[in-house]
Amino acid sequence: MSSHSSFNAKTDVGLKRLGFLMRGWKDSKGGYIGWGHDLLPSLSLSTDETHHTENITTFVFRPTVHHCNGMGTVHGGCISTVFDACTSVALMGRYSDAKWGGGGVSRGLGVTYLKGIVVKDEKGEEGEGEGENDVLVECEVVGGVGKRNVVLRGTMKRRNGVVLAICEHSKVNIVGVELPGGKKGKEGKEKEGKEKEGKEKEGKEKEGIEGKEGKEAKL
Repeated sequence: MSSHSSFNAKTDVGLKRLGFLMRGWKDSKGGYIGWGHDLLPSLSLSTDETHHTENITTFVFRPTVHHCNGMGTVHGGCISTVFDACTSVALMGRYSDAKWGGGGVSRGLGVTYLKGIVVKDEKGEEGEGEGENDVLVECEVVGGVGKRNVVLRGTMKRRNGVVLAICEHSKVNIVGVELPGGKKGKEGKEKEGKEKEGKEKEGKEKEGIEGKEGKEAKL
């Protein structure tokens, strides 16, 4: 793998930030519990400095039988989720200074499966060393990071270089955009609800006063 002449994985701020981010997610008891959260224990940032370049971030995916389909190979949905997670996390960690800290939202995710990822029984305790089931997940930014759009290319392969699956992931930046499920969106709905409630109350009070005045006039 070629490396940019001025790039140094040891001192790269983006990689350090990404490593800290992933450790925080794994160690946090009250952390992310949404879709794909159960994949976190099987994902880690590669400690091999040669696996990273200025535009490429590499993760290690250690699949287990829990990630497999009935045929004993890693489920296609699991593979697409790993691609989605790794490319997004790489973007969040390494390019947050370019206002991509939120990871953006997916516009398109296309996955091509080239070889079945077979999971073999590995005896012994889990550790930091290389495993027979290890899958390297390379995430490459294609053509640079834009203010609103970015395209990433993902490649899954064994440590011996055999390519297993590839993907293209296009994302849109949502910094400054209010989402329906976001905090601002919820606050906006609550405010709107209170304003509506206040107007209805005011209307009823007005109707009551007018009705009372009408009765008094008749008397």
